Amino acid sequence: MEIREFQDLMRQIYYQRDQQRGLAGTFVWFAEEVGELAKSIREGNRENHGEEVSDVLACKSG
Repeated sequence: MEIREFQDLMRQIYYQRDQQRGLAGTFVWFAEEVGELAKSIREGNRENHGEEVSDVLACKSG
């Protein structure tokens, strides 16, 4: 699956919820996900990297 296809899928699944959360709420959620990825990298938790990267990519659904 290409990144754009993944993003389109995330938009189909999460767009309505993101709209209801609003820009500020969605940005805070995104920042939280980036923080989780940074923590995983800092701690060397390689098993968790893929999941955290996926969460960050899913944020670009709109």
